[in-house]
Amino acid sequence: MKKQLITILALFPCTWSIGQSIDTMFVHLGGLVHGYAIKDVDSIVFHHSEPISPPKDTTPTHPDLGKIRFITDSTWTVGSQTWSDVVQTTACSKKTDFDGGTTENYFVDCRSNPDYKGDLFSWEMVNYYGAVLCPSPWRVPSKQDFVDLDIALGGTGKSAVSSALLAKYKSLWGGALGGWCNSDGKLLYQDSDVLYWSKSTYSPDYSYALYFSGLNGINPERYWRKGNGVLLRCVR
Repeated sequence: MKKQLITILALFPCTWSIGQSIDTMFVHLGGLVHGYAIKDVDSIVFHHSEPISPPKDTTPTHPDLGKIRFITDSTWTVGSQTWSDVVQTTACSKKTDFDGGTTENYFVDCRSNPDYKGDLFSWEMVNYYGAVLCPSPWRVPSKQDFVDLDIALGGTGKSAVSSALLAKYKSLWGGALGGWCNSDGKLLYQDSDVLYWSKSTYSPDYSYALYFSGLNGINPERYWRKGNGVLLRCVR
């Protein structure tokens, strides 16, 4: 005997169960109970009456930067600080060109960082768009935020070489090597270095950044040329 294929249009919540007779299946649908001989049923398929739409993307869109987000929703709490993951925007993620400027003539720019976390931003871009890249209650970190982070992780707040401290940056703060780019956009040290901008300025040409490397070097107050492109994480 050819078996039945039962298709149920689920206009209302429905359940199915096996009754006392083990050779009969009872389907409760919309207040009615239907019985089917199990030996005559090949399969049962449930269909929703309307297509289920995926959730809408509610991320705000900026006219210059596109959608701005943290690369993941993960956060890291270290001492009194809470940190986001690195920042990425749809406009920057599409770019491979970059011009950060040189010698007291620096530009607002960004570029993608292929195969690594987050986009690369010139310091002028972070300075100009800081409140957009790190929306309230988040903010762009200061040099002191990085010094406090280093101390909370067991450092001294100064430059150091320590494999144990670097391991804490990676495991407790979510740091990852991702390189940087120079002022003309060339990607450098992708597997060995990483820097994160602060809002604090050292001189007309340099601003402070957190730096660490795969060789266990860590500096929470490294000053870096403003025209280079590095990563950004937000703090609150």
